[in-house]
Amino acid sequence: MQPNEGYFRQRRRRRRRRQHHHNHHHQQQQQQQQQQQQQQQQQQQQQQQQQQQQQQQQQQQKQQQQQQQQQQQQQQRQWQ
Repeated sequence: MQPNEGYFRQRRRRRRRRQHHHNHHHQQQQQQQQQQQQQQQQQQQQQQQQQQQQQQQQQQQKQQQQQQQQQQQQQQRQWQ
């Protein structure tokens, strides 16, 4: 009985070691996936910044048009 018990104990220890190693490898894969997701989020933020810059340019163009209209009105008053 005693030698059999020792054999089973060694088997259990080996199984535990294998499971622990397998779990560690699985955790590494999950971490890599999380890093890829973070990179994608950063790219999306950059795109949003570009869109904001385009909107600012459009606003500047509108301001220029308003200034031109004011100049035309002043010229008409001078002619009258």
